[in-house]
Amino acid sequence: MGFDWGLFLAALVTTGLAWAVTWAVRRYAGKLALLHAPNGRSSHAELTPHGGGLAIVVAGILAAFGLGMADSDYALVMLGLALAIALLGLWDDIWPLSVAPRLLVHVLVCGLAVVWLGDAPGVVGLALLLVAGVWWVNLFNFMDGIDGLASVQALFMLIVGAALAAGFSPEAIQFVTWRWMWLLAAATLGFVLHNWPPARIFMGDVGSTFLGFVLFALALISHREGWLPFSVWLILGTLFVVDATVTLLIRMSRRERWYEAHRSHIYQRLALKLGGHLPVTLLALAINLGFLAPLAYLVMAHPDLTWLGLGLAYGLLTVAVLWLHSSGYIDSNIRQRTSDRTAIMKHFSSSPREMFASAWRNRELIVQMTKREVVGRYRGSVFGIVWSFFNPILMLTVYTFVFSVVFKARWHTGSDSKTEFAIVLFAGMIVFSIFAECINRAPSLVLANPNYVRKVVFPLEIMPWVALGASLFHAVVSLVVLLVFVLIVNHALPWTLVLTPLVLLPLFLFTLGLIWFLGSLGVYLRDVGQTVGIFTTALMFLSPVFYPVSNLPAAYQGIVMLNPIAIVLEQARDVLLWGKVPDMTTYGVFLIISTLIAWLGFAWFQKTRKGFADVL
Repeated sequence: MGFDWGLFLAALVTTGLAWAVTWAVRRYAGKLALLHAPNGRSSHAELTPHGGGLAIVVAGILAAFGLGMADSDYALVMLGLALAIALLGLWDDIWPLSVAPRLLVHVLVCGLAVVWLGDAPGVVGLALLLVAGVWWVNLFNFMDGIDGLASVQALFMLIVGAALAAGFSPEAIQFVTWRWMWLLAAATLGFVLHNWPPARIFMGDVGSTFLGFVLFALALISHREGWLPFSVWLILGTLFVVDATVTLLIRMSRRERWYEAHRSHIYQRLALKLGGHLPVTLLALAINLGFLAPLAYLVMAHPDLTWLGLGLAYGLLTVAVLWLHSSGYIDSNIRQRTSDRTAIMKHFSSSPREMFASAWRNRELIVQMTKREVVGRYRGSVFGIVWSFFNPILMLTVYTFVFSVVFKARWHTGSDSKTEFAIVLFAGMIVFSIFAECINRAPSLVLANPNYVRKVVFPLEIMPWVALGASLFHAVVSLVVLLVFVLIVNHALPWTLVLTPLVLLPLFLFTLGLIWFLGSLGVYLRDVGQTVGIFTTALMFLSPVFYPVSNLPAAYQGIVMLNPIAIVLEQARDVLLWGKVPDMTTYGVFLIISTLIAWLGFAWFQKTRKGFADVL
């Protein structure tokens, strides 16, 4: 049979599609909540998009349907199970799951695959295949810890496996699953173009578990159909199997918490030893092509030497991995590299420029974490985030009834409207709630996230921005409700409301400064959290939230206006309700003072954060 141009063109299209989807995931990673903060298993130190394996899933499954795999019951079952495991991985990438539900789904999916696709003799054979499948899916995920390694391994197994099958079993090219192996490799190639060291995006669980399961399912199908035996698949996957399995057994023998994230695999330690990911990925490729591929060829050419091939592959690599674990060769300069990296990490800039530069650098992470904060607040409730609209409507209704009907209160503006007091009060409550909500959370902001301090290279200084962002979301919703109510009552809105963000800017800076200060102080002095609530409650009654400043005796009016919250409350009501432009002199002075307070709080946080890990 001549060169298959149709398959070649399909591979080009699949590669292009995978490249485009990967680019899209990179571009919108923040909005998709697919930014990866380094954790205990990571070999990187910066925030990086992940979930790029979604491109392999999309391009691979579309290619499968283009080949007509839906007409094959076995292929359709494989695709359905693979899609299920990919969706679980995507869920885990966005909303991390515990081990139990992930393992349960892996067992169910691999069990269905073994029963439907496998050809194992007896119950023992089925059980062994089930264990092998679950372990392979998970170890493929474990080995996806440095740039390009898992995707290159998948490319090697798919391309070399398909080539060996075509060379020794010509009938293999008639099977749609054999043709799909080439297209799946093409999809992986499209992702590798973004994932090659230094990676611009990671595969994520959606890709690693999908590829792990598909390789296992292809092994079941090809072995049953007789064009690529299990022994060859075992040899092609030796590198991953040995590193993951030996490392697991060593950690268990040392009574370490083997189920927790770690960086103990040989490939991760070699990356530290060699000073980068690229040398390790190239070394893995060289071992695959120079050692394992010839052994797989030997087994295909001489089936009677199968056990010899398996023994050489697993025996020699197991000895090598054990030696690397025990000899100290890898660890000879890891400590120095780690201490150097730690020394660099411990220098935290406290310059005014860094206060804003850090927020800009991590803007996508801030948006992602703010979104999680807002959604998490309503998770589990029947109406979910809709409560963010109900709450201000209910509050405005209560205020209107209590103050216009019960107290018959007025704001002394010359208006006889019964609802005006409620509107003015509600405007003040919206502004004050931005401040109060953030300040009440500040002392526990770092305490509630110890993993960010102890286990992760994480920009802790952005956490006040997240708290402020979540508070602003609810304030904006309340503000929309307020403006709709004002429009209904007054039939018009003042043009000055466009100045609202400008008027609130000093409040934002003032609040950020206090969050940085209290967030750090709360780590060292736990009593801060108990006193802040009392302080904000007292401040609410000492600020013109429930009364106009003009109601106070003249001797106290000047004192109250020294309260920075009072300045913002008065100016916010001016632009939102009265159509007045705020006094720019007062505004300018408050803006300068707020910026100074923000910087002082930021500097305090940066100078004191070095001790967070010791205290927590």
